[in-house]
Amino acid sequence: MIPGEVRLETYVRGKTVEAILDANVPRGPRAARRSRCALGAQVEIETLPGYLPLFNHMGMAEHFKVNAAALLGADQVTETGHRSGSTDMGDISHVMPTLHPYMGGAQRQRARRRLRDRGSRSSPTSSRPSSWR
Repeated sequence: MIPGEVRLETYVRGKTVEAILDANVPRGPRAARRSRCALGAQVEIETLPGYLPLFNHMGMAEHFKVNAAALLGADQVTETGHRSGSTDMGDISHVMPTLHPYMGGAQRQRARRRLRDRGSRSSPTSSRPSSWR
């Protein structure tokens, strides 16, 4: 039995937009057209943007790293580089500066002690960088 209509949505993730286009443009539509021919059906292909790779703003990332190190200790802060997951934040990062930090569990007592030892300062870095304006 062959259904009268089938709708299929797929997405391709990649480290760069170029990698996504390279993987999606020739392969996805080609597979759909070949399936159409095998079944004697029609195919309509619509390509929409989305699930773009995340680009963290380096200035924002540096300020986050300084603040996290001041709060938790430099030995508790690491950088992971490219991650293969996709979120809407990747799309947003292509139109404005963004930061999507990933954090594990922090030791509450250690963080409280560091806050207490800092005194009355409200933030380890007190001014916004000019690149954020």
